Amino acid sequence: MSKENPIPENEFERLATLKRYNILDTLPDHAFDDATKLVSYICGVPIAHISFIDESRQWFKSEIGIGVSEVPREISFCQYTIMESKMVEINDTFLNERFKDDPNVTGGFKIRFYAGIPLTTPDGFNIGTICAIDHVTKTLDENQRNALSIVAKHVINQLEVQTKNIELATQKKLQNVLFWQKTVSWPI
Repeated sequence: MSKENPIPENEFERLATLKRYNILDTLPDHAFDDATKLVSYICGVPIAHISFIDESRQWFKSEIGIGVSEVPREISFCQYTIMESKMVEINDTFLNERFKDDPNVTGGFKIRFYAGIPLTTPDGFNIGTICAIDHVTKTLDENQRNALSIVAKHVINQLEVQTKNIELATQKKLQNVLFWQKTVSWPI
């Protein structure tokens, strides 16, 4: 099967925004792990993750039931989810033309159900996804869909807070350096 690899029209800006968050290849974080556990619980699925998509890979910030830290972008379901503005729900991958022959459906993770929501920044860039995955067919109810949307917003808010805290700390250090340069005379 020849699969097209979708690239968002704003890919350059999307990647710059992703890099601004300094989230890739970071250590585990309880806030993200708790969100992933919540998704698994809400949807009753054995696989859930929060991931970010860069030029070549889907990197998992937090995951349950996957056991790897990244997969190539071209074999990820989420490369399609970041192209959307709302949740993508595939109730039965065997009946989906795009995914029925996918190695992660026919083997690999044996994905039969997929629900993914793009992680959309306040400035409108889809930098990653939050997903619920199962080995059996499934349909989420409206409460589950709403809860997933809320968790996705929480993840973005967490990223925003972390980034702002880092920026403030950097700014404070710079101000301290400038202050000391002004008040301390250095002997020549």
